[in-house]
Amino acid sequence: MLKKEITEEITSTFLSGVNKGADVLHLENALYRKHNRMWKDTFRKNHLSVNKSMLGNVTVTVRLDVQVSMYWYFPPLGTVTLVW
Repeated sequence: MLKKEITEEITSTFLSGVNKGADVLHLENALYRKHNRMWKDTFRKNHLSVNKSMLGNVTVTVRLDVQVSMYWYFPPLGTVTLVW
């Protein structure tokens, strides 16, 4: 359920940016930095802007780290210490 909600949020954010003509997720910047040659071939030469077809499939992986116990430490009076 969390994966679905995150996927929908990413998609709706991307599409609202496309409607405004902006790259709100900075996908073009990531392409420029990681795959510069591909960026030059597509965006720079053709003067393309972000459109709906560029999003493709959104794959979300969720990892939850849960702390099951907590260690409480009570320091001597006059000092403040928080131990996790």
